[in-house]
Amino acid sequence: EEVWNCTRCNWCKIAFGWAVKSERFHHNCPSFTLRKFNAYSAQGRMHIARSLLEGEMEWEDSQKLLEIIYSCDTCGACAINCMRIMENNPMEVLEALRAKAVELGIGPMPEHKSLAASIKSYDNPWSQPRRRRDEWTEDLAIKDLTKEKAEVLFYPGCTFSLGTKRIKEVLRVDAKIFAKAGLDFGCFLGGKEICCGSLLLRVGMYDLAKDLIKRNAEMIEKSGVKKIITPCAGCYKTFK
Repeated sequence: EEVWNCTRCNWCKIAFGWAVKSERFHHNCPSFTLRKFNAYSAQGRMHIARSLLEGEMEWEDSQKLLEIIYSCDTCGACAINCMRIMENNPMEVLEALRAKAVELGIGPMPEHKSLAASIKSYDNPWSQPRRRRDEWTEDLAIKDLTKEKAEVLFYPGCTFSLGTKRIKEVLRVDAKIFAKAGLDFGCFLGGKEICCGSLLLRVGMYDLAKDLIKRNAEMIEKSGVKKIITPCAGCYKTFK
């Protein structure tokens, strides 16, 4: 239904004119702006999805097909504009395309397979040992929700807890603000935290993502928390 409702209005490619001060800032879609071919825009991908559904083309008809559907960085700019006009969500169509590619054994891209292998081995996509997850908490008094109870789960996510010193400092500042505000919060410390599954969902690897989602749901339910706070946009979207 969504791919048939694409009206070729082009607003998925550029920002609304009345909100932009100059031509320099009117670009909306990173992959289309870089490549300038319609196939790399949400509009083009909607037509590709329709053609595959209708049998007008097959997955093996284009050597560029995987590159086209995986070159999107899922920023969601197209969806914001499209839902404003048509109540369509091109991002959902794109993720469904990727899931179908994985189901057929065509996708994901080789680069994504190495990240998935890391998640299987280490419960994070960055090939980092689990014990490094709580290094950012050094000298901070934070509840371990595997042992204590709290109202709020602070879920840093893989990139923040295993990233650079600078990005870890964001977590430390957050924790200090929570403590100053008197928030009753804690984390899954001691390497117990696992990936939320966002990356796997974005590339269409639903089966592997569902395992992580199930494990996270069980841990969260067992902890008894009532709210979740995360600094990571990918984690936020996955939980939401």
